[in-house]
Amino acid sequence: LSINKLFQTTDIVRFLEETEVVPETLVVVVGPRSRAHALAHPKLHDTLHAFYLTTHDPSTPPDTSCSPGECEGEVEVYRRCLYCRGGQPGVTLLDRWHPLAGFVNNRSLIP
Repeated sequence: LSINKLFQTTDIVRFLEETEVVPETLVVVVGPRSRAHALAHPKLHDTLHAFYLTTHDPSTPPDTSCSPGECEGEVEVYRRCLYCRGGQPGVTLLDRWHPLAGFVNNRSLIP
């Protein structure tokens, strides 16, 4: 799924509400960092593998400090976590990928 000017978060929500999502479903959403919360939708409650990919936006500060130009081309990978907010579902930054360096933390996307 892609969140862009034509396909908004409300469209993603409507799509999820009309789709039979089972725990084994792999969900990958691409869009701006500001919309990563789409993974917290209740329809994904039991989904084990839900990811949100976004490119680094130079107009917004990254989650960690980058030197000028260092984050260009970087992809941030967010994951839906089932119990990360005091036992409640949430969205967390899993890793970053850079075209010249690969994954920063070398975490497995699907354990």
